[in-house]
Amino acid sequence: MSAETPRPVPVTLTGKVVLVTGAARRVGAQIARVMHAAGANLLLHYHSSAEDAAALAGEFNALRPDSAQATGADLLDVAQLPELVSKAVHAFGGLDILINNASTFYPTPSGASPRSTGTICSAPTSRRRCSSRRRRTRRCANAPD
Repeated sequence: MSAETPRPVPVTLTGKVVLVTGAARRVGAQIARVMHAAGANLLLHYHSSAEDAAALAGEFNALRPDSAQATGADLLDVAQLPELVSKAVHAFGGLDILINNASTFYPTPSGASPRSTGTICSAPTSRRRCSSRRRRTRRCANAPD
């Protein structure tokens, strides 16, 4: 038996439709790039990064026409969630994969820990509480998982 590192199995997502939340920047954009390279059609969700999401969709559509679409939504507003699925169905005929990457991001000063900045926010259920407290105190940070 060999001690070689296993080689990754090539995955094809040709014909699949993927919704990536928080797809406009950082990790979400990289996830979207991997999914697109594997052949998927993408619905790229953004909350406030419309320009970044449109640029990413343009990048994908230049490589493979009509393979990506950007759409905005506030995921804390539950009434907007069915519309995301409807947009995927309308644009691509269905939805096969959901990658729930979106999160609330609050930059912290270099070297500061979430505990030193005041409020710890990690789970979606704490976002509303954190967001309202952050408006009052301006002290909120991402917490490590």
